[in-house]
Amino acid sequence: MQRIMIVGLPGAGKSTFSAKLAKQLQLPLYHIDRYYWKPNWQKHQPHEWKAIHQKLIEQPAWIIEGCAIKSSFIERFAVADLVIYFKLPRWLCLWRMIKRRFSSRDLSLQDRPANCSEGLPWRLIKYMLLFDSALMRVFLPQAQSLYPNVSVVIFRSDEDANIFLRNLKS
Repeated sequence: MQRIMIVGLPGAGKSTFSAKLAKQLQLPLYHIDRYYWKPNWQKHQPHEWKAIHQKLIEQPAWIIEGCAIKSSFIERFAVADLVIYFKLPRWLCLWRMIKRRFSSRDLSLQDRPANCSEGLPWRLIKYMLLFDSALMRVFLPQAQSLYPNVSVVIFRSDEDANIFLRNLKS
């Protein structure tokens, strides 16, 4: 496992898990939000984002956490060895997003660019509510049929993620 793609709803625990996995496997970790967004939640131009994303996925080894834009999903999937999908209950992810908004943030994660505060804007809530139907119900099966050699693991709970990490140690 040299290239691991981690996707799922906001609030699912992807960033925290990714940091633990990167440390355990000694792989570089790239949080998509940190590259997709400029400071103050400004988007890169599409051609800028495409170039940034291409440089990330060309690396020989990585963990890339996050979804960002649909067009990059298939490109990332195509070169991944493993895709981990955090499919936790939507209500739990929404609760964690609300809780995170009003609590202190783990600054060690460094999963976003400068001046991108922990907010709860409507666009994030909308993204979270539409995530499964907009991305995973369409793009995951499509990617799996195009690239059947890529392994896909689905976590349906925090315990699934913890078991995965424990099994890597043994």
